[in-house]
Amino acid sequence: MKKLHFILSLCYFLPLVCLTSCTTGSSAISLPLEEEEATPVALHDSGAVQTVRSFLKWYSTAANEAQQIRLYTCGTTAQPETYRVSKTGQARYLALLASSGNLSGLYIDSLQRYFKEVDEWLIERPSSEGACEGLDFDLVMDIPCVEPGMALEHSSIEDFSVTGHTASVTIHLTAGITQHYRLTQKDGKWWIDQIRKEG
Repeated sequence: MKKLHFILSLCYFLPLVCLTSCTTGSSAISLPLEEEEATPVALHDSGAVQTVRSFLKWYSTAANEAQQIRLYTCGTTAQPETYRVSKTGQARYLALLASSGNLSGLYIDSLQRYFKEVDEWLIERPSSEGACEGLDFDLVMDIPCVEPGMALEHSSIEDFSVTGHTASVTIHLTAGITQHYRLTQKDGKWWIDQIRKEG
């Protein structure tokens, strides 16, 4: 399970590293530029913070539907007695999250990679008993499940910064969860690229 949680974190993080490396490489000689400083922005004026709160409010009600989607099947023609990722369930799950209007394509792509990694893991370790490892928790919040009435939007901001068109938000939920969000701004709108639970 720890390995799969590491894979999930890696799936979120690697695209961000790749984007950075692709944009910084250059064969031309240039003078060093000063690092762009984070811009102080009042919390109530921050579109990034508003995007995070909007998503949490949406997920407070959508979590139950997300958790009802069966993300795995038990048995295929090739392997009749093992869990596999359900392609139908995966498509429904990703479509539901995309409908929030707050998650970027980068975030959705990272989940697609995670499903692929889990499916490969399940093929290597055939099993059809107990919980389906890697899909037995809430993938967004990284906890066993979101209980009704958790009111995820009731939260406090612990850290917040904006650098150009990127932002980071650290938020502490009343459910006792601390999450780190990375966002990018495109065409004036903030999108969530990464959600990572602390600890």
